[in-house]
Parts: sequence; C-alpha cells; structure tokens
Amino acid sequence: MKLSLVVTAHDEGILAHKTMCSVFRALNNISASFEIIIHIDNGTSETIKYFERYRSDSRCHIFNNSFGDLGASRNFGISKARGESVIVLDADDLVGEHYFSHMLSALDSAEAESIVHPEYCLSFWEDHCMAWHCTPVASRDEAAFLLFAQNQWPSSCGARRETFLKHPYTLTKNGFGHEDYALNIEAASAGIKHIIASGATLFYRQKAVSLMRNNDAKSVTQPYSELFDYQLWQKIPANVLEQYQAKVTLGSRFRSAYIRARDNKAINAVIAPCAALARKVTGKKLIHATLPEPILREWRKISKIETGLYPSPAQIRGLSYYDSRMKLYLSELYRKLCLQVKARPDYIFLMSWMVPGGSEKVVLNYLNSLKTVHPDWKIAVVTTLPVENTWRDKIPSNAYLVDFGNLTKRLSDFDRDLLLTRFLVELQTKNLHIVNSLLAYNWAARHQDLIKHNFNLSLSLFCHDIIPGTNGEGRFDYADPYAVKIYPIVKTIYTDNTAVIKHLAELNGFDPEKFKVHYQPVDSVSIKTGDTPAAPRPLKLLWASRVALQKNPTLLAQIATQLAPNVAKIDVFGSKEKELDGFSFPNNLLTLTYHGSYDGFSSLHPEQYDAFLYTSHIDGIPNAILEAAASGLPVIASNVGGIGDFIQNNQTGFLIDDYANPDAYVEVINRIHTDPSCLNQIRKNAGRLLEKQHSWTAFNETVAKDL
Repeated sequence: MKLSLVVTAHDEGILAHKTMCSVFRALNNISASFEIIIHIDNGTSETIKYFERYRSDSRCHIFNNSFGDLGASRNFGISKARGESVIVLDADDLVGEHYFSHMLSALDSAEAESIVHPEYCLSFWEDHCMAWHCTPVASRDEAAFLLFAQNQWPSSCGARRETFLKHPYTLTKNGFGHEDYALNIEAASAGIKHIIASGATLFYRQKAVSLMRNNDAKSVTQPYSELFDYQLWQKIPANVLEQYQAKVTLGSRFRSAYIRARDNKAINAVIAPCAALARKVTGKKLIHATLPEPILREWRKISKIETGLYPSPAQIRGLSYYDSRMKLYLSELYRKLCLQVKARPDYIFLMSWMVPGGSEKVVLNYLNSLKTVHPDWKIAVVTTLPVENTWRDKIPSNAYLVDFGNLTKRLSDFDRDLLLTRFLVELQTKNLHIVNSLLAYNWAARHQDLIKHNFNLSLSLFCHDIIPGTNGEGRFDYADPYAVKIYPIVKTIYTDNTAVIKHLAELNGFDPEKFKVHYQPVDSVSIKTGDTPAAPRPLKLLWASRVALQKNPTLLAQIATQLAPNVAKIDVFGSKEKELDGFSFPNNLLTLTYHGSYDGFSSLHPEQYDAFLYTSHIDGIPNAILEAAASGLPVIASNVGGIGDFIQNNQTGFLIDDYANPDAYVEVINRIHTDPSCLNQIRKNAGRLLEKQHSWTAFNETVAKDL
C-alpha cells in the first residue's frame, strides 16, 4: 500500500465532515492505493457518532482510545498504518485539492530520511485569515537556528512509515508539549531533511479552546535535544545569523523588525496609532500578505466545501502574514548565552545580580563551600537583572557567571521566558536554587509542571524589607506572594536563622520541616582581651551597614543625640540608598560622625573601636554583626529577626528588646562606659559561639549534608 492517512480526532463533532469531504476530494486525485486510519482519542459522543458512518467503508479503519495526549494518539495511528508513506492530519483541518499528490510527489523524489511539509498553511479564526509560507532547511546549523524559538511548519506532515516509527512523537506531559514541534526538532537533530511539497496547501481552523492553546497556557516547552545543546551552539559561527538573514526577503525582515518593535511597550505606544491610521487611510494592514495565484485558486476551491472561507476582497485586504523566521534574534541571543557556559553545571543559582549585598555574600559562601565539599562540581550563577555585576570577580574558579539580565534586557517577557526555559532545559542540570530573583520566581510559577518532574528546586529566604514611601508599614517579601505560588514544587528552603522559619510558618503556613538553617560563616575569629577603655575615655562605637530604612538610621541619630560626648562617640559608615535621599544625619552632633561608604569590614580598622552598634528593626542574622564579633568587637544590637540566634543578652553581646527606644541603647552604652571590663567575657563567649556555629568547618559540614 502506498499511503496511510492518519486522522486524529477528539471533539470535532460534525465539523469533521468538512475535513473528510476535503480528504476524499484530494484522495481522488492520486492513483496510488491508500487507507485512512481514524483514531479518536477521548472523543466526544458527537465525534464518535459522526465517524461511525465510515465503519462500512473498507478504506477506513476506526480506533477509539483514551490516551488524552496528541503525541500518543499520532503514534498509535501510525503503528496501525500499513502504507509505505504516512501523512498525519487533524480532524478539524482541511486540505487543498491536490494536497496528497503534492506531498507524495515530494516524498518520492526526496532522500529516504525526509519529512515533508505543505508549502502554505492558511489559518482561520472568526473572520480573520493568516498566511504561513513554509520553507525547507538546508543544514543542521540552519535547522537549529530556525527551530530554536518557533516551530517552522504546521502539524500536518508526511514521511515514510519507518521514519515515523524510528522517531515517534513526544508525549505532552511533565511540562513538555507541542508534540509536532518536538518531532521536527528531533528529526533535524538526527539529520533528517525537512522538505517542502510545492503547492500543497493546508487550511487550519483555530479554535478558542484546543490542545495547542492549552499547551500555550501551561507554558510548556520541548524536551532536551542535542540540536540545542550548548556545546553545539558554541561551535556555531558568529556570522551564522547574518548568513541566514541574507536569504530572508526584505519584506520578512521588515515584518520581523516591526513585530520586535511592537513587542516593546514603549515603542508600541508610538507605532500603534501610526499603524491604525495607515490602515484607516489605505484599507490595508501595515503587515499583510500576498499569495501566489495557485494558492488563491486552492483557497477559492476549498470554499466550495467550507463556504465561509471564500477569499472575498475584504478577506484578502485583511490577510496577515506569519513568518516563523521572525524570531531569529532569539537564536542569536541563545548562542551568546551558550558562549558564557564554561562547563555543564551540577548546580545553578538564579539570582538578581552579583553586587555587594547580604544575599550575594550568602551565594559566595555557598560557592566557596561547594569548592571544598564537592570539588568536581561546576556551578553556574545566572543573574537576571540588567546591572553591572561588580562582584563577579569574587566568584571562585569552580563557578562562572551567566549574565542573562543584560543580554535579554530588551526582550519582551514572553521571549525572555522562552529563552530562559530553553537554556535551563538544555543545560540538563537538576539542581536549581533561587536567591532573591523576581524573574526566576515568576518563571518557576509559570513552569511548575516542568520543574516538578525535571528539577530539584530550592530557595533561599531571608527577612523581609520595607517598601519605600510607606512609612515603614509596607513590607516587601520574596516569601509572600512569590514563594507561596510555587511552594508545592519547592524541595528545600534554606535560611540563615530560625526566626524566618517561625515567621513563615505562622504567616503562610509553611512546613518547618521544609527548611534548613545554614548559619553563615566568618573568615576568622579574633578574641582580644585586656584592651578595654579606662574611664573617663569615651567609648568608640562603630556603626557600619547600608544606610537604609531597614537599618533605622533615624533611631541611630536619636541615640547619638541622647549620648553624652564624654560617654561615647559613634563613627557611621555606609552608603545611603535612594529611598533615603531626603535624609541626613544632624551635622551638629558631637557624638556622631558620618563617613560615607566603605569597602569591606576590614577596611574600617575595627581594632580601633570598643564595640559595634546595630540598630536595624528588620533582619535575619546580618553579616555585619558576625564580622564585628569575629574582629573582637562586642555587639549592641536590636532584638529583631534572627539576631537572637547569635546575640544572647549579656552573654555573647547586648540584645535590646525595646529596640525602637533610643533610651534602651543609651542605657546599655552608659553601663559599658561605667564598667568596660564586662566586655572581655562578652568577646570570649562570642568567639566560642562563632567557632561552633559560624566557622567554615561547621558551614561546610551542613552544605555537604544538604546540597
């Protein structure tokens, strides 16, 4: 037998009659023997009832199943085929009068391993029509570039039966979908040619609800393919995009540029009114298609079966054009992403940036620890915001930075999501760890099924922050709503203190068993004794942190105002954040001097000070108090967040319960000034706790156990 036509059906009902009319008309134009395999998957009663009329037709073979998967449905139909060649078709598509003759002719003249696609696909929804002109691919590199961002051909295609059996459709599950797209990718990866049947025209009805649209809504992607492996793309020449674009028509380039501009919200605000005006004046869309006469002739003929599809002058004027090559710029960006990959990573951190900050310090601690406990691992740090990553040079040799944020800053949200998804799937890395990246959280929320079945997802959650302009009442927190949305698919939540666990369990119902506390390490501990100030010398106090709402600089100024100059003087270091543009420390205070920003704690010469003052009213365990204690400075700190995990009042430091009251801090400072000898034991106790809880040895042990 020459041809097996595999028709997959689901819920088409009586709509399938038009399809079958077009099928029999086109089959009458071939002389070869054929059979029609009709496979109904989870069919509605109306669909099953309609196809029963073909039971008595010896050319038709009808099967019913409940796979609920279009890939499985196509594979089953192909397995029942006896023809030398197989063409697949959906039961709501229509075909041109010579569709099968064109498709078979192309297959007969092609290499053995080829998949043939129609030259044109006309898509219809409501009163609109879109034309899709399909083109072949000449090489594997070209196929990779073309297929990266978009499918290049409609679902109906043909091949020899052995080709379909050797390369079956991928099942649409576990976050993967678009089985036709996946088939085309895998075929190209295997070196199979994608060819075009000149003159073959497919008429595709778009439904408001369909498997394809459901897949789009679920943000599915394609499985890993060697065609997109980063090592292959690192070898693709830098000018491959330019070489291929030289083959693209000027009109296609204009359409591509127009669509990219349209996807940019700022630019679209300008061009949209212009496009509307041009359409009003000319009666045509700015981007419209022209069709060759043979295709228009097929369109007119199909209207004798589907009367609502007649190409009226108004329909032709409103015709839009789909060019699957319009997103080649994403292929070029993917190539640039791949060039940043130094090795296939065993672990990936997804974070906003690599700049000076607490969460960034945590990631650096993990990187350095993993270098010790997993020396063979390679770690990728993917940054998602378009900023200068000023700490990238601090990344150790076992890791490397992938600057996703700057590379994709001009992309639409849809394109950025597509690029990140493809990149993470192709790296084949199971372990993903999100640290304070909104883009990563939103990506995970859209791809929960993919992550659940293909990745081990972890988060790091710290304390919340204050929203500027809310008088301290507005709280920003990565836990709520971002972690809440993806909570079911998160394997582990890491934090640096126990207070976060209690807070999130009470506020959001998070299971404490899902958390692991990783107390952050300090590099070295210096326990100095016998160097206490002798009264009446004023105490020298150090305050060093970000000058931000969270750190409560207003309270610091109040403390300095109430201190007597002969009791203590405070040196303040830290850069002011934008939220405090209108704030400044009083310049007439004898007890406070603001010195501006600093470059690391050691640059402050902590040996010159008697104690460290910390006034934050929201926090975890800040690195600043650990560094201060490690430098031999007793810490006076507010009892907020996780600070109590390290500062035990009058044991390892001084903990201020009434942390919003400046009098409480002044009272402790006065007491220390009166009896500075108490600081020696504080230093010793803090040093012992640092060694036990915040040493690199302790940290490496927890990382080896948990990561």
